[in-house]
Amino acid sequence: MRVVYAALIVVVVAGFAWADENPNGRVFVTADPDSHVSQIDVPAGVPFNIYLVVDCIDTGLRGVAVTMLHDIPGFPAGVPVYLNDGTQTVGGFNDPAGWAIAWADCEYPDPATGMLPVVEIPYFASGPGSVTLSAHPTDGKITLDCGYLEDPYCILQNLGVGEAPPAGDAECTCDNPVEASTWGGIKALYQ
Repeated sequence: MRVVYAALIVVVVAGFAWADENPNGRVFVTADPDSHVSQIDVPAGVPFNIYLVVDCIDTGLRGVAVTMLHDIPGFPAGVPVYLNDGTQTVGGFNDPAGWAIAWADCEYPDPATGMLPVVEIPYFASGPGSVTLSAHPTDGKITLDCGYLEDPYCILQNLGVGEAPPAGDAECTCDNPVEASTWGGIKALYQ
């Protein structure tokens, strides 16, 4: 187990420079990846699925770091189902310390939709609430591209269950890259 954990840490933190492979990445949580559903009304006790999805990636990914918290009364109906082979994780759903998800091989978005579903979480709700994404507390808003370099992402949307969801990031579009905020990124602005 220590070897798996050590390998995950190497994969997640391997690169420290912003790359240009996926400059417009977006991360979102939805009840229906195909239509970007951001609000659902589900009767109490009826199961539904929550999906964490990455889109607007120009090339493949090896990982993503995010914090995904919920305040929905109820409980997960099962363990998260990772939708890509060789998934390794540190942290998890509703963990304030964040969730780092990485893959042994490079994973590519669906050519038809441009989306890469990452995880599916079965859920039962007994009242209204939301699932909210935010930056990983130590890694920030990053994906790890196939070259093991970090790329920034923005949060497109959160999910509301029986209520309106909290807003995502302003101006989070596929053609609006997130500015790099590392020292190298800041220096590049002045060269």
